[in-house]
Amino acid sequence: MQKSHWRSTVIAAGVGLFALCWLIGAAAQTSTGTNPQGDKMKKSFVFIFRQGSRKLSDEEQKRRTEAVRAWALEQIKQGRNLEPRVLSLDAYRLGDDGNTNTGALIVALNFIEAADLNEAISIAKTHPGLRYGVTIEVRPWTDPRATQK
Repeated sequence: MQKSHWRSTVIAAGVGLFALCWLIGAAAQTSTGTNPQGDKMKKSFVFIFRQGSRKLSDEEQKRRTEAVRAWALEQIKQGRNLEPRVLSLDAYRLGDDGNTNTGALIVALNFIEAADLNEAISIAKTHPGLRYGVTIEVRPWTDPRATQK
């Protein structure tokens, strides 16, 4: 695939994901979802989305957007505090291997709460992006500021 064609495809996907995240964020602000386990039982996880090599048609992109929207709204209803972020293509790499691309392009992050890693993995397995060639890495995370007391 030519670089310019690939870049325009990724930009179109990013714009669609940005619009979707904006809609999800608006829904999250008005959501009153509750967690039957209580907030103290929740742990923080991030889903790291990497773009696959599969090129989606316009119709597939539309179906993916609709499926992701429905998935995200369900996570919000479940009280999982979903916080999606779409990453720009603009990047500058630093470090010893800053000039090399070491893997698939990271296109988005979803911060989410779950009881444990197994539950977070189960949630990620339901993400519709998997049907459209995206890979998802699930990782726990902590805010280092919270431990500086």
